[in-house]
Amino acid sequence: MHLAGFEDQGTHLLDTHGARVHGPVWQLYQTALERFGPIPTLIEWDTDIPDFSVLQEEQSNAARMMAQCSKYSSLASAEQVSR
Repeated sequence: MHLAGFEDQGTHLLDTHGARVHGPVWQLYQTALERFGPIPTLIEWDTDIPDFSVLQEEQSNAARMMAQCSKYSSLASAEQVSR
């Protein structure tokens, strides 16, 4: 899964990879996690790159959402039982 910021062009949203991931994208990501479970995720930021702490915040958001995913919780529980 690829997550990135966008620019609102009025008639369309342009995937610019130059801003934080916007709320609607995070909501769509949450829906994807609930449907498919944990999936490899890339936060793409190619222009106007911010301080590393901002990138870490975005990564933390994705990691938190993945950890809260019900399918992920089930998989984690199954892994603990099998050990």
